[in-house]
Amino acid sequence: MNKSLKLSTNPLINKQMLNLIKIGFRNFLMQGGKLRINLLSISIMIMLLSLSVPVKTYCKLTKSTYHKQEMNNALINSHPHQLEIAKDNTRFKVAVSGRRWGKSVLGREMILAKAFDMPGSLSWIVTPTREMNKDIHWDALKQRVKELNWRVKINETNLSITKLIGGSKIILKTADNPDRLRGRGLDFVVIDEFRDMDQSVWQDILRPALTDKKGEALFISTPNGHDILYDLYLLGQGENPEWKSWHYRTIDSPFIDAHEIEQAKNDLDKMTFEREYEASFDTAGGNPYYSYTNLNNKPFELNSYSPVIFTCDFNATEKPMSWVVGQRVIEGITDITNWKASLSYQYTNTEVMCKIADEWLLKNLRTYPSHLIFYGDYAGRQQKSNSSFSDWQIIEDYFRNKAKIEKRIKPCRSIRDSIAATNAQLANTKGERKQFVDPEGCKELIEDWNKCEWKTNGRELKDNDNFRGHLCRAVDYYNDFEHSIKFNKNLNNIKLI
Repeated sequence: MNKSLKLSTNPLINKQMLNLIKIGFRNFLMQGGKLRINLLSISIMIMLLSLSVPVKTYCKLTKSTYHKQEMNNALINSHPHQLEIAKDNTRFKVAVSGRRWGKSVLGREMILAKAFDMPGSLSWIVTPTREMNKDIHWDALKQRVKELNWRVKINETNLSITKLIGGSKIILKTADNPDRLRGRGLDFVVIDEFRDMDQSVWQDILRPALTDKKGEALFISTPNGHDILYDLYLLGQGENPEWKSWHYRTIDSPFIDAHEIEQAKNDLDKMTFEREYEASFDTAGGNPYYSYTNLNNKPFELNSYSPVIFTCDFNATEKPMSWVVGQRVIEGITDITNWKASLSYQYTNTEVMCKIADEWLLKNLRTYPSHLIFYGDYAGRQQKSNSSFSDWQIIEDYFRNKAKIEKRIKPCRSIRDSIAATNAQLANTKGERKQFVDPEGCKELIEDWNKCEWKTNGRELKDNDNFRGHLCRAVDYYNDFEHSIKFNKNLNNIKLI
């Protein structure tokens, strides 16, 4: 039997015929060897038989060619540390690194590789919140499968991508409601920012989900003290053959400019810099607002010609409605914020707080300010606080005829990150202070900074005292918007009235 392939003298016909053959065998390979009985499959088999091409030869050719075409990843190939982790065959991997090192890119590329290499596989990317998954992974995954020329079915509702050839499925999941993660057997899971989720999710839900399929896991996170992530990291440094861990600083990425690291020292406090950029486990801290000292106390008088700031934490009943009044000024070339007064009242509502703020302005300024800027909890747009209208609508209606009103609000994705933004303003890595408080007008705010404590999870403030943790959170909303440690440039939620 003739083993050679006799091709046409027309190179275009040759290329089209070979492409058709490869498409047919791609279907054959990626469906686990079960060839669909359809006209395309039959025509290709007849063509192969007529050309006397050995099937094994073309199976081998097509699989290797498809792999090179579809999974060429220049980004990981140019990042030696990512490449090392991606190529490692250990079942459970823990990658602890500084911010912007490339954790999320690594996670996406590894989950795409699993979908390609294992037809019919089910893989998840799990993040602390749905918003994080959409912001970090969803658009990037859709763009990546487009670059790979994959035929996929995309479901925007449940954030899933199904590979039509092979049937592999990738779903983006959230850990904020752990019970919704139960019940599915997984081939692979990427757990992104494990430090910010209920860490029992791994032991109680995700680890069992990998059992029947002998699935694999990749943890990618910046550290948060000596928590369960730290325990897993140590496990990967030990003798257990199923676990391996890596530790990298931000500067270890080949794509990070050293100048950017120096700039971060201006924008972050010392402890946050060591955690976020040096990936240090030894920076969890006891007092959340560790940057505050008496050096941040400074008497200050508001003026009427500059915008006056109100930053708000909306509460009701026994938890006090808490607003902080301040002003932002430029001293030399330094952007300074001065907090003048803290207003905190139990069993009240937003309408009453507007009247209190209005009276405070009339009493403490010679003329009424022409410009008021409000910051606060984004959820105030939906939540009600002892009133029939949303908090923000009440503020708009009350002040619209008194001054120009500007709202600067956005969702606060991480309590820890927003507190880090406040710490960075109270004192950055170089000891520079950019935020001050009037010790007479802000006694309760200072009490918050001195007495608030972390919950055991290290991600939220203790709430056992109804009076603590509200004024400081109001200031955190301001700093998360204006001085976010994630440098969010999306300021589309600014609204002038």
